[in-house]
Amino acid sequence: MDGGGEKKNAPETARLRLRFRLGEEADVTVTSCCGRILSFSINYRTFAFGSWRDVVRYDTAHGAVHVHKLWKEYGTGKPLGPACGDMNAAFKTAYEDIIANWKNYRKRAAFELEKYKSGG
Repeated sequence: MDGGGEKKNAPETARLRLRFRLGEEADVTVTSCCGRILSFSINYRTFAFGSWRDVVRYDTAHGAVHVHKLWKEYGTGKPLGPACGDMNAAFKTAYEDIIANWKNYRKRAAFELEKYKSGG
C-alpha cells in the first residue's frame, strides 16, 4: 500500500473554463485514466438576450461521441464518425473545432436567436 490511501489508476476528472471574450466561453470536462480519455464534454455558450445560451456541445453521453449544434437540433446529437472509437482523438477533434470556429458558431447562433426572438 502507498500509505496515502490513494487508489492507483483510478479515473480522474478535470474541469476548466475557456473564456474567449466577455460573454463567450466553453466549459471543458474530461475524465481520464492512465493517459486515456474515458469521457468528455466541451460546451461552448454565449450570453445573449439576458441569459447564457448553449451553442455547440461535444460530449460522450449515451455511449458515443457526438456533437449538438443547438441552434438547429435538440435531443441527441450527430455522431462524430470514425473518431468515435478513440476518445483521445475525438477530444482533440472537438477541442480544435471549438477553438477554431467559436466565432462562426456565435454568428450562426446569434442569427437564429434573433430570428426566434422576432417570431420567425
